[in-house]
Amino acid sequence: MGDLKELCKKFTNLSDADIELLEQVSLDLPYISELTGSDIFIDALTSNNRDAIVLAWAKPPGNSLYSTSVVGELAYHTNEPAVYHTLKTGETSRDVRGISQEGVPIAQTVVPICPIWPPSIIPPICWG
Repeated sequence: MGDLKELCKKFTNLSDADIELLEQVSLDLPYISELTGSDIFIDALTSNNRDAIVLAWAKPPGNSLYSTSVVGELAYHTNEPAVYHTLKTGETSRDVRGISQEGVPIAQTVVPICPIWPPSIIPPICWG
């Protein structure tokens, strides 16, 4: 569903500058995914300040945990506590158990894209 900018405008309160940063970071996701052998996502807090929206995804060659794209789907705080924790605190979350959009048990490491906390302009956004 849709591109990153469109999803940000529809589901988040991110500024144009925030969105531009995410678009730039999203270009590196395939490299990070191949290097780590992991599915890599960019999620952003939705305007409800509780759940996140999946804005971008890169899957490792031949070894994804996901059968279809989850871009445009919600990452509910109850299913993905690592995403919620990082978005709310700006702290890295490591090896936190959750449940994927496909109902599969997962372990996530989530790091904020925002380089400073508390953020001055860019709210905490994560990949994981």
